[in-house]
Amino acid sequence: MGNKICVIAPYADLAELACAVGRETPIPFDVWEGNLEIGGAKAQQAEKEGAQVIVSRGGTASIIRQKVNVPVVEIQVTGYDVLRAADRRRQDGRHRRLFQCGEGLPLCL
Repeated sequence: MGNKICVIAPYADLAELACAVGRETPIPFDVWEGNLEIGGAKAQQAEKEGAQVIVSRGGTASIIRQKVNVPVVEIQVTGYDVLRAADRRRQDGRHRRLFQCGEGLPLCL
């Protein structure tokens, strides 16, 4: 840690995407993986280590807001994200149920 911006990614794919973006931007930021309460604890640690802004998504961002005193920037979940996840599951033959956390699009998949 040591950067002023920290991305707390709730899942590995988002962490990998954030790292890829980090390689292409001159603005340094840290990327940690942690979902919901684990993400909240990691955000608290990042704040202790000097993070001045936390970036996260969905329910994890909501929990982080309750646990830190620095601004939290939320990556919005879109309908496209939901459809992409459902299609990925369909393609690999796995059946999953989708649940939303907090406010957002009503899901009927």
